Amino acid sequence: MNAFVFIAMTVLLVGLFAGIQGPLNALLANRIGLLGAAFVVHLVGLLFSGSILLVSGGRLADWRGVPWYGWLGGALGVSIVMALSYATPRIGIAGTVVLFVVAQLAAAAVVGHFGWLETPVKPMDLSRLLGLLLLLAGAWLVVKPS
Repeated sequence: MNAFVFIAMTVLLVGLFAGIQGPLNALLANRIGLLGAAFVVHLVGLLFSGSILLVSGGRLADWRGVPWYGWLGGALGVSIVMALSYATPRIGIAGTVVLFVVAQLAAAAVVGHFGWLETPVKPMDLSRLLGLLLLLAGAWLVVKPS
């Protein structure tokens, strides 16, 4: 299996994980509250990633070389878990995921356009802008009130 196929299959698999993560987090939030769910999700994530880090070695010792804004991912992760846990039982999993993905793609396009956060520059052009607008229109069709 070539590297591209392996990477694509891995991303598709974790995309499936993301599709069920929202309902799982919402279930947890319904039982123990939004903050409790965010805490438990990140505690379990800490234990899981910590176990993998211990087994594989990792490069945790290089933490001093990370710019200050590199540490914001953890706070953003808590916000994401809480927002998706709140939205899923209210607008449904499809509506939650489609809005989340459209916003993710729009942010990624802007970050990539400017090459922010050490990403490769991928300039915005008319076709990419049109694609984003089509995604936004599709999201509206999924979430619009009946």
